[in-house]
Amino acid sequence: QKNGIQPFLPGYMQAFTLPVNTFPVKMAVRIGNKKLKPGIDYLVDPGCPSVSGSFHLLYIRSTEILTKDTLASKLQSHPGSMLWIDDSRDSLFMKKERQMGNELLSVISGLPSAACRGVLVCRPGKLTWSVAGKLLPVPIIFIRAESCNGKASSAVLHIKNRYIPDYNTRNVAGYIRGTKEPDSVLMLMAHYDHLGRMGRKTYFPGANDNASGTAMVLDMARYYSRPENAPRYTLVFLLVSSEEAGLVGSQYYAEHPLFPLGSIKFLLNIDMAGHGSDGITVVNGSEFKKQFEKLKEINQAHHYLSQVKTRGAACNSDHCPFYIKGVPCFFIYTMGGAPYYHDVYDCPETLPLKEYIPYFRLITGFLNSLH
Repeated sequence: QKNGIQPFLPGYMQAFTLPVNTFPVKMAVRIGNKKLKPGIDYLVDPGCPSVSGSFHLLYIRSTEILTKDTLASKLQSHPGSMLWIDDSRDSLFMKKERQMGNELLSVISGLPSAACRGVLVCRPGKLTWSVAGKLLPVPIIFIRAESCNGKASSAVLHIKNRYIPDYNTRNVAGYIRGTKEPDSVLMLMAHYDHLGRMGRKTYFPGANDNASGTAMVLDMARYYSRPENAPRYTLVFLLVSSEEAGLVGSQYYAEHPLFPLGSIKFLLNIDMAGHGSDGITVVNGSEFKKQFEKLKEINQAHHYLSQVKTRGAACNSDHCPFYIKGVPCFFIYTMGGAPYYHDVYDCPETLPLKEYIPYFRLITGFLNSLH
C-alpha cells in the first residue's frame, strides 16, 4: 500500500482455511535423568498428539522395524511401553523415513490401543521440522543422537497439541498496471509462512525460508513502483501462505485466481533468497530453455552470480500448482551459506544476504528482458 500497489481484493487479502496441528504451550521431555531442550535436542513429529506421563522404554534397533512380526510380538509382551528406536548407528530411519514410518505405524495401528504409548527415535544428523494437517495415532519424537542418554529405561513427557481443523489464513496479492501491454502479466511470488512454534518458547524463524524471498518480492514492488522503472507488462505480486503445509496457499490461488492465469507470460517463484555465494538453481530451467538461456546470458554479461544452474521440473515449491495448469514458470533458490533449514538456527544472525543485490539485479534484468 505504501508503494502504491493496487489490490485485487479489499485489503490485498485472499482468505482460506486449512487443517493444522499446533503446539501452543510449554513442552517437556526427559529421558532417564536428562532434560532435553526443544528444537535443539529433540523435535516432536508435527502430527504428534498430546501425551503426558512417565513411560517405560522398550529398546529396539531400527532394523527391527522391517520385521513386523518381531516388532508386534515385542510390543504385545510389554504393553503400555514407549518404543525407543536406536537409529544412531544404522541411520536407517533417517534414510528411509517415510517407508520406516509407514511400517511402524501399520504395526502399531494393528495392535490394541494400549500396546504402544508412543515412539522415541534416536537419530544421527540434523533435526528438521515440518507442518502437519493430520494427527498421528501415537506420539513420535525425534532425538539427536548426541542427546540420547544411552539405553535409558524410562521417559517423562509433557506435550500438549491443539488441532485446528479450519485454521484461518490468507494469501496477499497486488499489482502494478503495465504501461504498454497491461493485459499481459509477469508474476512474482514467494511464500511468507514458515513452521510456527513448537511449544511456548521454541519457534522457527525461517529467515532464509522464506523471509528472504518475501523481502525480495516486497523489494521488487518498491522498485517497480518508481516512475522510472514502470513495467511494460502488468506486474503481479503474490505472497502465499501455507507452503510448508503442502503448497496449500498456492494451490488455493491457482484454483481461485484473481485474474486469468492464461494472461501470465512468465512467473518467478522466489524461495530461499538469502545466500547465493554458490549461485542459484533454477527449477524448470530445462523446461523453459529459451527463458533459462536469457537468464544465464544476463548473468554472464554482468557477472552477477558465480553460477546459474538448471534443474528439471519438480513440485517442490509454490510454482507447481501454476506449472500444472500450464503457466510458464521458474522456481529459483540460492545456494551456499550455512545449512540451516527448517530448524531453529535459520535466523537473521546466520543469514549473510551477501549476494542479495546482484541477485536482485539479475532478476530485474531478466524481467525487463521478457518480450
